[in-house]
Amino acid sequence: MKYTISFVLCLLTLSLTNCTSNSEQVSQADLADMKSSLDSLLQATVAGGQTPGIAVAVVSAKDVLYSAAYGVSDIETAKTLKTTDEFNFTSIVKTFTATATLQQAENGQLALDKSASSYWKGPFEGLELATVRQMLSHSSGLQFTDKPAAANGQLEAGDLKLADVPGYKLSYSNAAFYSLGQLIAHQQDQSFPDYINENILTPLGMEHTSLASGASAGTIAHGHSLNSADAPQLVRMEIPEQHDPRKTGNGILYSSIEDMAIWAQLHLNKGTYQDTQILKEESYKELWKPHLKTGWDTMKAAAGLGCFIGTVGGQRSVSHIGGGSGYSAAFVLLPDSDRAIIIAGNSDKLPREALIAAVGKIILE
Repeated sequence: MKYTISFVLCLLTLSLTNCTSNSEQVSQADLADMKSSLDSLLQATVAGGQTPGIAVAVVSAKDVLYSAAYGVSDIETAKTLKTTDEFNFTSIVKTFTATATLQQAENGQLALDKSASSYWKGPFEGLELATVRQMLSHSSGLQFTDKPAAANGQLEAGDLKLADVPGYKLSYSNAAFYSLGQLIAHQQDQSFPDYINENILTPLGMEHTSLASGASAGTIAHGHSLNSADAPQLVRMEIPEQHDPRKTGNGILYSSIEDMAIWAQLHLNKGTYQDTQILKEESYKELWKPHLKTGWDTMKAAAGLGCFIGTVGGQRSVSHIGGGSGYSAAFVLLPDSDRAIIIAGNSDKLPREALIAAVGKIILE
């Protein structure tokens, strides 16, 4: 398609020019060059026709180095996209579920190498081999059965099965992360979204983030996709009034790039944002340790806990991507270079991997 060829050529051109230093002290000239290159990249992305809007943030542990949005939040209203608008970051919510689980491990309410059935027998009856660590690293073998979800969305006996022997095979598991959220909710006697609000979002000041739905009308960037006609066009997707409750903890995360910049800085600082500590630094030895090789691309070479370990631009990366339901997003930490990239588009056809490579090239060289 003509717009795709044009977009790829633009990415290649931009990735080879106007690159900035990744030294600890970034000069004003370097910042200006980086911002100019990123602005051009985002403008080209929207002009490529695969997404109506895109928002990107680049941060260090101390500073937001870049934050911008281009395009529109809704093709019907043509409303200008803002950096405070919310996208569904979908699977990137697993980084929150992993953080919450490590919080529980720090306070002694969960042990990573014990089974979930040690703490909640009912739904995990017969699944004693799967440990919390394996659930977090997609090696538990847990998957959903064909049993319909409970009307209230809570985990019940018969909802889960062992599709593989735990610990020996990587098998991406939404069921495991949903179950971890439900386990925490069970132990804390509150819903998992409420736990996240109380223990993570509110302390960090992430006011435009929710695990249940968008925060308020008028702030959500509508999702879009391309139709299947010979000349593909963007089509608007409705935001559901209610989401599948089994996506809680594994597939729903409404947030803005401004809030996700806070989330990135928290992790670059290994658990602390400004004066607020969410995790102890020691927990990152577990979160960021490669647990199992994936056989996927270089950015997702191994599974950590709620993230993937690999490289971007030759630098060690800790990341998770999200997509579907009209959205596409990326959350990429480059801890050795003190950089993080947040990308969000309101289209599920956003060329996410090409953008990660292009942004990485601009900010690292």
